[in-house]
Amino acid sequence: METKTINYMISKNYIPNWGLSEAVREVMQNFLDYGEYEYDIQSSDTKDYIKISNTWEPENLNFLIIGESDKTNNNRGKYGEGLKMASLVLLRNGFDLRIETSSTIAHFRLCDNGENTVETL
Repeated sequence: METKTINYMISKNYIPNWGLSEAVREVMQNFLDYGEYEYDIQSSDTKDYIKISNTWEPENLNFLIIGESDKTNNNRGKYGEGLKMASLVLLRNGFDLRIETSSTIAHFRLCDNGENTVETL
């Protein structure tokens, strides 16, 4: 699989008043824009996770670039900034965040130098 990095260059201190509820709201709004979805919450002694899935299959991961979107004016978000800001908040709170398609895995990371990156594998 190809590896590609998208650098957001957003300070980890950006939107300090956002917490988990705002981040989850933004993620869920993206799923609502693409129809029905399922979720699974699992917990163990070492890890808790939420898996949210739907049938939408993007042609590529360009929607992870700020300003790139195929959404219309009828959707909740048009340019995808909410998902990127949600990723910042989730990472800042210690969560591991990935977006998986049939051909790609995008892994989000918060870097010490202020770069928030998405590595696609």
